[in-house]
Amino acid sequence: MFYAPIIFKLQGDIYTILTFGCMLVHVIATFISLFTTDKLGRRLLLIAGSIGCAIGLLLATIFYPSSTETESDGDNMKTAFTVAIYFFVASFGLSHGPVE
Repeated sequence: MFYAPIIFKLQGDIYTILTFGCMLVHVIATFISLFTTDKLGRRLLLIAGSIGCAIGLLLATIFYPSSTETESDGDNMKTAFTVAIYFFVASFGLSHGPVE
């Protein structure tokens, strides 16, 4: 969360909104995990969270926006990158964050 503004600087002027959204996703995911940990168990949450974190980081790596794309492709890449980061944060918030 500390580096979220730096990561989202690539998105332009809306990086503060994206950073707030990232933190909001983390809080909501952590709150949901309070109720699911006892029902599903820690082991299942950690395994599913690890897979989710790996998928999120893989997608963030694939969709990392670079300066070589055209403007329309760049916007799509930025959106996919943001969704991948949010997916990673949600996976972490549901598993490793509160469980460990």
